[in-house]
Amino acid sequence: MVEIIGVTRFNVVTGGRGARFNATDGSKPEDAVRTILHPDRIRKRLDLFRAIPMRSFQAQTDRDFRVLVLISSALGEPFKQELRDLQRAHPFLMVDEVALDGDVRAAASARLAQGRPTVTFRIDDDDALNPDFVADLRRTALKNEVGQVISFENGFNLGAGRGRLAFQEVRRVNNAQGLAYFSDDGKSIYSLGSHGKIERFPIVVEGRRRAWMRALHDHSDSGARISKKLPVTYMPPEFLRDYAPEFDFLDGAEVCELLSRPQDAPST
Repeated sequence: MVEIIGVTRFNVVTGGRGARFNATDGSKPEDAVRTILHPDRIRKRLDLFRAIPMRSFQAQTDRDFRVLVLISSALGEPFKQELRDLQRAHPFLMVDEVALDGDVRAAASARLAQGRPTVTFRIDDDDALNPDFVADLRRTALKNEVGQVISFENGFNLGAGRGRLAFQEVRRVNNAQGLAYFSDDGKSIYSLGSHGKIERFPIVVEGRRRAWMRALHDHSDSGARISKKLPVTYMPPEFLRDYAPEFDFLDGAEVCELLSRPQDAPST
């Protein structure tokens, strides 16, 4: 049986590998902690985590999977407790801390074992997956061999402004959302390095349906950049169900409000 584990980095601050923030590049660790883990900023990120990825995990048709949530050891205690409470309520979650001098790649592999066929996939703490994602991932892995990357190329970007939502269809191989690695050597998808430089590994491309939704907002570095390319036409929040019926577990009005919250902390 193939084990499936998602890995999400919840604002991990570390000088080690696997966690880099443009807003604090070159900063001292204590400065990065003050910026990235500012309570107002983390409140927004945790609200997004509850409203978007958590709902997509709960909507999965294949329930045989786990999600490793990596958090910073310097995260405020109330937020740590809130995530631990989520873990108790949802046994598929595994919350682990990463020290300020820790290594995200090592932390992501710590739950894996040599010789056990495992598929690990990336998912950001503000993005969503198609309810059939885990089922499709398992089906694809079983048809292929260990040592291969699995890339779901079809998805869409979702932004918000003026109380409305904007959509952009995306097709991209090795996009970070849902990018997976099938292994039996104890390595995770994060062991392979940046998703943008992963072409040196054998890649299986899956494109039968839209597999993911990427959220764009002011307090996300890539979101602020990509938002400039979104279509001018904005749709009412309720249009989300018409545009992406497979993602109907998302509350359009709630997502619109969360993505529209102004930035009052540096981007990451």
